[in-house]
Amino acid sequence: MMKFAILVFPGSNCDHDAYKIIENIEGANPKFVWHRENNLSPYDAELSGSSQTLKNKMMIMDIKCLIFKILWKIQWLVLQLKKWTGLVFEEYPHLFHQH
Repeated sequence: MMKFAILVFPGSNCDHDAYKIIENIEGANPKFVWHRENNLSPYDAELSGSSQTLKNKMMIMDIKCLIFKILWKIQWLVLQLKKWTGLVFEEYPHLFHQH
């Protein structure tokens, strides 16, 4: 029997739809699990019943990636400015590595 964790998020009712679909699969054993559960090892698969929650998580990951790219570009520009002008940025020595 395959165990499914149906992740339950506050304000979502899609988890019940996911549960009903999984329980109709032969050999499937769905169980509601709170979204903050840390140990999902007893389950063979995890499902998020809320597509909106999944979209929100993906959007947050995209924003984090964009912020990382922006910070990387700023650091590169500051390093170029340091190289071109000879200025020393002592306030943030951990950002600049001497080679």
